Amino acid sequence: MSITSLSNRFSTSPLAVSRVENKTARFIQRGSLSGISKLMRSHLNVKQSCRVPATALTIALAILGVVAYSGLSWAGGGQAYTNGSEDFRVGLLPDPSVYYIHYTNYYNSDNFKDNDGDEIDEAPETTTFANTLRFLWVTDKKILGGSYATHIFVPIVYSDIDFDDPGDDPEFPRVPSGNSKDKFGLGNIIFTPFLLGWRGETFHYWINIADIFVPTNNGYDKNDAVNLGNNFWTIEPIFAFSWLPGKFEVTSKFMYDINTKNHDHIVTPDEAKQIGRPDLVGQQRSLLPGQEFHFDYVLGYHPNEQWELGAVGYFYQQVTDDEVNGEQVNNRRGRVFAIGPGVKYNFNDLSLVGKVYFETLVENRYKGVQSFFKLHYRF
Repeated sequence: MSITSLSNRFSTSPLAVSRVENKTARFIQRGSLSGISKLMRSHLNVKQSCRVPATALTIALAILGVVAYSGLSWAGGGQAYTNGSEDFRVGLLPDPSVYYIHYTNYYNSDNFKDNDGDEIDEAPETTTFANTLRFLWVTDKKILGGSYATHIFVPIVYSDIDFDDPGDDPEFPRVPSGNSKDKFGLGNIIFTPFLLGWRGETFHYWINIADIFVPTNNGYDKNDAVNLGNNFWTIEPIFAFSWLPGKFEVTSKFMYDINTKNHDHIVTPDEAKQIGRPDLVGQQRSLLPGQEFHFDYVLGYHPNEQWELGAVGYFYQQVTDDEVNGEQVNNRRGRVFAIGPGVKYNFNDLSLVGKVYFETLVENRYKGVQSFFKLHYRF
């Protein structure tokens, strides 16, 4: 469970990209292109004809590729999963039945961090609002002593990218007309065919061979300003546990993401620079997003059966580099740590969760605030 390009068509010579000065030169020196270039995974079709101002082109190409998926934008990696989705007692697989879980999350930021954790000037504001429908079936079948379960997620996403009005600033010209800057629709569907959960006296856990993120390609366009899903598959093995000694709780859900190739990727100036192929700028080549390790966590307290309170959060770290055209792209690994308050209310077969995450220690991605509301119902 998880923002876009200035123009569908910019025409220029690749040499114009190297003619950078003032803010553009500073962006490249600070590594900002490495972060922003994949931030919205929209792409430009660069042709070798006339030139445009170097700063305008570089910023435009840098903001290629932001994908809005369930609430987060990212730099390197695939970031298919929306960090912070899970919380209280997630490691305790519920009793056999059919469950409906509804996730609503909102994310907003205009603070993009580069490879050194420094803020990038003039980063566009990104907003994502997502509603994800999850259906969980816990069977009464036992395998190796664990309860067998399966689930499916269906995300409905709205994403928006908002460029500041640059007025008459020649170094940041107006966004060309004819580009969509927001989109609403279906994101990547997620399912798992095999999940097993075990219960102990106070320690409970489950394993999932893989959540599989299926690219729906719902209107996917490499040249579009916003795309709601990834144009590649993600395989995500999972281990989750909940330790519940008395009224206290320690919970975490650990995930590792392995991504397939996106064969419809437009090479950005920074990527071409990193792999030593300036001739590839604006050309369509394969992109293999790096692998990622991440986890959600809870440190909780249960004063009674109805209420659960605690600190909730997540950590994300890209562990391998992206590969463009088979070559590694350096200085683009994303990282983020988040913490915030969470509360859960239980009433018969219904439970409600509210939580807010504040991000810090960010590299190569946006730093912002993310809020969640979750409904859990047993049929």
